[in-house]
Amino acid sequence: MPRTRMLEWLALAGLLVCVSGCAQIRAAHDLSLKRLTESNVEQATFEEKIPDAPPDPKDPNRLKLAYARWMEEKGNTAEARSHYSAVAEAEPKNVDAILGVARIDLLTGNTAAAEQAFLKAVKIAPESAAAHYELGVYYANQNRWTAAVAELHKATLADPTNSRSRFQLAVAMTHTGDVDEALSHFGRVVSDAEAHYNVGVILQEERNLVEAEKHLQIALTKKPDFKEAEKWLQVIHRRESAQSVAAAPVGAQSPREQASVIQPASANREFSAAQREQLLNQQPLN
Repeated sequence: MPRTRMLEWLALAGLLVCVSGCAQIRAAHDLSLKRLTESNVEQATFEEKIPDAPPDPKDPNRLKLAYARWMEEKGNTAEARSHYSAVAEAEPKNVDAILGVARIDLLTGNTAAAEQAFLKAVKIAPESAAAHYELGVYYANQNRWTAAVAELHKATLADPTNSRSRFQLAVAMTHTGDVDEALSHFGRVVSDAEAHYNVGVILQEERNLVEAEKHLQIALTKKPDFKEAEKWLQVIHRRESAQSVAAAPVGAQSPREQASVIQPASANREFSAAQREQLLNQQPLN
């Protein structure tokens, strides 16, 4: 390996040492469900551990994975896929690399290839919480809610402390009509009022206005100043009135009336400004 290339690997390895340790993370969910990704009210938070051990500078594939993850976060899909693919080719059973390729394929519109990659990851590592989680979220984005519940349930069993998996499981369960179980899972990641609010906005999306109104009213009772719950109750009342007068469809939503649920912040590695500058000064890894 040329001396300059070795210096690049060592420089990136040194940088990654700086970002190891335990941190509190507040970031947006990476592949969250369609129409349910944005919240108009305060989000719940939780803490996750970041592994203490940085990639070994003598292990080029781990360094490439770290670089690929950073490129993915920066939105450089071509560079990210190049490095994820390189690791997957060198290590065909590397689940992190396979999932990385799948995410990039999904982001770039190659849905069929993404699904095959997600399925491959689960087949290779059936015990992997991450593999089941990402496949479950993929199914949810396809509105394949029963399949999503199955995969997200496996992810939650494999990693019971992961709030992100439990939240998405609750969303999928609500869509399948398993409201009681959904509430129990929502209740472990957000407040009781927010749990009923989440169920309410999902049920109105499923055109179940009677049950949606009930849960939004419970949310407002538990939290009287819950402006979002009050807003959606008013929306439902207008739809019910319109439906009774003119038999108007209840499923359509105007651009100003898009449902939003309250979700926990997801775990996502962050870099300081100085660390980002150091990475930007590195040459692309080959």
